[in-house]
Amino acid sequence: MRILTLVDARTGHARQVAGLAQLIGRRREVEVVERRIVPRRLMSERVRWLMSHLSFLSPERLLRRSYGIDLDEVGNFDLVIGSGRPSILAGSLIARATGAPFVYCGRVAGYATDHMALVLVPYAADGHWPRHAYAPIPSPIEPETYPAPRRLRQLTDLAGAHVALLVGGPSSRRGWTTVEWAELSYFILSAERELGIRWSIATSQRTPATARDMLHTTFGSLAEGCDWVDFSVEGPGSADRLYGADAICVTSDSTSMIAEGLAAMRPVVGIQSHRLRRSRDDTQLALLQTEGSFSDLPLNGLKPSAFAATLLQLTPPTVDPRARLYEVLEPVIGPL
Repeated sequence: MRILTLVDARTGHARQVAGLAQLIGRRREVEVVERRIVPRRLMSERVRWLMSHLSFLSPERLLRRSYGIDLDEVGNFDLVIGSGRPSILAGSLIARATGAPFVYCGRVAGYATDHMALVLVPYAADGHWPRHAYAPIPSPIEPETYPAPRRLRQLTDLAGAHVALLVGGPSSRRGWTTVEWAELSYFILSAERELGIRWSIATSQRTPATARDMLHTTFGSLAEGCDWVDFSVEGPGSADRLYGADAICVTSDSTSMIAEGLAAMRPVVGIQSHRLRRSRDDTQLALLQTEGSFSDLPLNGLKPSAFAATLLQLTPPTVDPRARLYEVLEPVIGPL
């Protein structure tokens, strides 16, 4: 099976399409070709949205004009996978021109879906729309590659427990101030001193340089620090080695990293910075909290005692999220 993956500049989007292709590759022989999607200068979001509704226009011509893509050079594929808004129109046009099913990861928000085979949405409220399916965010995390986590049932279990902190950054939904980065750093040091936690810390594409430097200094002050991962130096995928920790702590501006922590079959604690605007993420994170493996805590006033009480109530997930992804993919690409 030949799979064309469409990626933009955001690491999270690239990991979703890579994870979905990898998932299929576990059960079928696949050849994966990645294509970077960059809309041309005049192809704004609004123009691309409009073009998705004009099905009488030539898809081959639109691909050349919108993205500089020549289908003769792209070749034939059995499946197209995309994530990130620049890939919505591109994937739809390729599907129209070639007949290959197009699977998109994320919300399409008004784009025409007539030529999409499947839209994977991480929001339960969106799963009823035509050609949509509610499913976990795909990722390349494979839990069987990590040792089983230490079960954390009582306070003494936290002494020496390995907790990985995955740090995002400012987003359209969550902001971060210098004071909040300082609060996060203070919490890390306090949790090590009071609970005996051994921290690993990883930054991400959205982590500002000032925050990265502050956290690196904090990590250097830890007596039992495990691992420091600097995204700006090591790049995408470098934090994957941390998913073998006993528990995962994630700044909850990143739903993708929360999903990856759960995909690693670890208990996950989110840490909230201040909200810029309400979004579907708030509702979805609240739903996740009912499942027993995730909880979301406000950074403001966060104490190690509250963190410990929350973490000790969580249990590792028992249902592999890949099972749901296989379930929704099979009607599109056949038995897996």
